[in-house]
Amino acid sequence: MLRYSILALALLAARPICDPEDDGFCTKDGDCENDAGVAKVCNANNKCEFVDLCDGQDDDNDGRTDEDFQNRQGGPCTPRKENGEPLFTHAGDEDNYNQCRRGVYRCMPDGEGRASVVCAGATGPASPVDSTCNATDDNCSGPVLDGAGVDTGRCEHAVGTTDCSNRTICAPVDEGCAWMALQPVPDEVCDGADNDCLNGIDDTFPHKPGEIMPGSDPCYTDHDGRQILDPSMAGIGECVAGDYFCPQDQPIDDFRLRCHGAVGPVAEECNGHDDDCDGSTDEGDGQPDGITNMQCDCNGLDDDNDCAVDEDCAEAMLPCKDECGICGLDSIKECMQDGAGWGERCRPVTDPERNANRREATAEVCNGEDDDCDCTTDDEPDTVPCEGNSVGACDPGWRRCTDGALGDVCLNRVEPTEEICDDKDNDCDDGIDEPFRSANPADRALGNECRRGSGPCQTVGAWVCSADPGAMSPLTCDADAPNMAEASDEICNSTDDDCDGIDDNITGAGSSCESQGGIPGECVCDLERPMAERASLCEYTLGDNVVRGPGREDPENSRDDDCDGVVDEDEPDLGP
Repeated sequence: MLRYSILALALLAARPICDPEDDGFCTKDGDCENDAGVAKVCNANNKCEFVDLCDGQDDDNDGRTDEDFQNRQGGPCTPRKENGEPLFTHAGDEDNYNQCRRGVYRCMPDGEGRASVVCAGATGPASPVDSTCNATDDNCSGPVLDGAGVDTGRCEHAVGTTDCSNRTICAPVDEGCAWMALQPVPDEVCDGADNDCLNGIDDTFPHKPGEIMPGSDPCYTDHDGRQILDPSMAGIGECVAGDYFCPQDQPIDDFRLRCHGAVGPVAEECNGHDDDCDGSTDEGDGQPDGITNMQCDCNGLDDDNDCAVDEDCAEAMLPCKDECGICGLDSIKECMQDGAGWGERCRPVTDPERNANRREATAEVCNGEDDDCDCTTDDEPDTVPCEGNSVGACDPGWRRCTDGALGDVCLNRVEPTEEICDDKDNDCDDGIDEPFRSANPADRALGNECRRGSGPCQTVGAWVCSADPGAMSPLTCDADAPNMAEASDEICNSTDDDCDGIDDNITGAGSSCESQGGIPGECVCDLERPMAERASLCEYTLGDNVVRGPGREDPENSRDDDCDGVVDEDEPDLGP
C-alpha cells in the first residue's frame, strides 16, 4: 500500500514529458515517455496523458480501474496452448471451412484484486486430428490432408461431398475415400453438399415445402417417394400434382428430393367434393341401394345414390286426415323405422306441435301454405298490388306469387304520361283533360257549346274530345248534322232561310244595278220596309246621301239593273 501511495504522489508531482524536445507536443504514443512505470499515450489534443494498465489498479489515479484498456480493446486474437503455440492456425471466420473462430483481447479481473489480458470469445477445433472426406477442417489447420489422404471407413457418408476451397471431391480410393480433383465440375444434386461449388449447398433446389423450383417437373408421390397419383388424374377433382423440394434436415443416408403437395384419390364422401377424382361429385359409393328414382321410397337407404337418405320422403309427407292445409292437423305421415321396419307411419301430433301448427282457415296469402284450407296453395290472390301512384291512368302494377314468394318485378306498371284529350287523367294529377278546358264559354274548349249549320237548320251540341287520334284538332263538336228539312226560300228578313250560311241572299241581292238616272249601285234587301213590301232595291250614292230606289233595266248589258232577279227583260219593272 505504501508503494502505491508513493507512486501516486510521484504521478501528481511529475510533469508530463511528451517528446525529447519537451515542447509538450506529440503525434503518436511513441513520442510520450513513461513516468515511474505508468504508461502515457498521445491523446486527441496531441498531449501526453497517463493511462490505466490492465492490472486491476487505478494507475492514473482518476478513481477508475483499467478503464483506458477497456476502451482500447485489442483486435482479433488466437488462443494459445500451454506450450505457447497457437491453438489453431486456420480460423473458420476467414472461409467458413471449420468451426474455429478467433476471439478479441479483453482485460478480465482474476477475482483477487488483480486483472490480466485474455483472448475472449474464441472457439477451438472439434478434433486435434483432421479427418479426410468429411468436408470439415476438424483441427482448424487449413485444407491440408493428413497422411496419405485416405479416410478409411468414411466413404459411405462422404461420397458426393465437395471441398470447394480446394475444388476437390471425395471419391472412393482403395478401401476408403480421398479428395480427388474436381474435374469436370459435376451437376448439383440434392445430397446436402455443394456439388458444383458455385452458390452453396443444394442451391438449385428449393429447401422449403411450397417453394417452386423454376422449370421443375411436377411430382406424384408422398414424402417418402411412394406414388399416390396417376399423372393423368392431376387436376381432376381434389387430385393435384406436387412440387419437388430439397429439405436440409433429412438424414444423410437418405438425402434426396422430396415431393410436397401431391394429393391422390380417396374414397368418395358426401362433402360436395370429387374425392375420388373421377369427374363426378358426391356420386355415392357407386353401388345403388335400391330403386334409383326421385320419388319417396321410405326404406332408410340412399336409393337415388345422391348422398342423402329418404330426402324426398320428407318433402312428400302429408297429413293422415283428409283436411287440406293445416286447419285440421291431428297426425302426419313420416318416414321412420319401427318394429315392422322402414315405412311411412302416421304419427300423432303432440300438443306443442298442434298448438304451433293447427289454426282456423284464414285469407290466402303468398307464403307457400294453404291458408284458407281449400287444398290449393297461394291460389287467391296469386298476385299482390305493388306500391306506387294509382291516380288517374297510373297503375303501380302487381307482383306474382311464385313458390311462396312474391316476385321482385312489378308487372303491368303504368307511369304518368303527357295529358291528351281522351277523357283520362294521363299525367295522374287527379285532373282529366285540363289543358283542353276554359272558363270562357265563348272559347272553343272542352264542354263549351258548339253549333253546326245555320239558319233554321242549325243544331246545337258541345265540344268533346276527338275519337280520331290522328285528327287535326283534339276537339270535335258532338252536335247532330244540320236539319236541312227546315230550309225555305230566302226572303229579306235578316235570316238564312235557305240554310246556306248567308242571310238575305235573295235573288239579285248583291249584284250591280243602275238607278233610273243612270247612277251605278248595288242591289240590296230593303229591311226598312214592312215584310210584305220588302224587295231588292238599287242602292246608290247621290251626293252625300245613300239612296235606295228602283233600278233601270238595260236590256243589252247582261245585268239585272232593276234588282228584280231577271236579266235584260224588255220592260223594266219600276217597282212600287
